[in-house]
Amino acid sequence: MMRPETLERMANQIAANAVPDEPESIDRVAQHLRTFWTPDMINALAEYQSSGVVHLTDVAALALAQVRSFA
Repeated sequence: MMRPETLERMANQIAANAVPDEPESIDRVAQHLRTFWTPDMINALAEYQSSGVVHLTDVAALALAQVRSFA
């Protein structure tokens, strides 16, 4: 399993490449997570976030929530 800080860094980097003011940004980041991340990576990141181990940017956190709501 990947380390929490690695998943945090990766998710925040993906979100950093999105334009924060564009309404589609969260959708694009969520689509990236669904396409390129394994379910184990997504679930681990969600667990780390809920326990306060990692800190995601707003766009990354909203994208993760979107992915999890469709799981």
